[in-house]
Amino acid sequence: SFGRAAAAQAATFTVDCDKGQSIQHRLDNNVKIGDTVEVSGTCQEQIVIRVNSIRLIGVNGATIDGGEDSNEGNSVVVVRALNVFIAGFTVTGGRNGIVVSQNGSAIIGGTAQGNTIDSVGRNGISVSDGGWAQVQNNTVTDAARFGIIVSGASAVLSGNNVRGSDRDGLFVSTSFVDLEGANTFLANGRWGIACTRAGVLRVQASQTLFAPPPDNNTSGQYANTDFSCQVFNDVPFP
Repeated sequence: SFGRAAAAQAATFTVDCDKGQSIQHRLDNNVKIGDTVEVSGTCQEQIVIRVNSIRLIGVNGATIDGGEDSNEGNSVVVVRALNVFIAGFTVTGGRNGIVVSQNGSAIIGGTAQGNTIDSVGRNGISVSDGGWAQVQNNTVTDAARFGIIVSGASAVLSGNNVRGSDRDGLFVSTSFVDLEGANTFLANGRWGIACTRAGVLRVQASQTLFAPPPDNNTSGQYANTDFSCQVFNDVPFP
């Protein structure tokens, strides 16, 4: 059975997917504001988080595998709640890896441990539809579209490593994105960073973004911004 320890106001649950347990089942049963769910094993599922202020923590190499993508495929982890924290997972398969949408908010990755999002069917991390996310210390590899996309939303990015996306490492559209320290976008199919449709991009001086060729993006360009994008950069794009 699922484990539970801690006081009633802030409980900790455990989920072991290798024993046939389910994250979604736990989220839908008894998890309340302020609770923590610790996950181990390989979880073959797609989950939706609807409870505010919970912590979803992967331990001992936990994996969430969303299965094969299809035109009707769902995203692997979807946040439709406020103040959700997600760290310690490998997320793979499905349509999108981790999605924050419908005015949800989340911290994706911690200061000590991020997430690995690998080989998803579309976008590695997606923040959209009025969502907000702090995206930190994550590794996003081989996304079939964008490594990270922020559309109609806002995000703060720091310490992320995005490689091998079929299109752009970071795509910003009608959004505000604050790039803080040590993000890296390399070896992506088009540009490292693309900004369009009245996006706003702030690049802080703490960034160490840029690498010389040949370890660069396929286009040979690091960033592409159109006339509608506002860029406030303490560090110039190469």
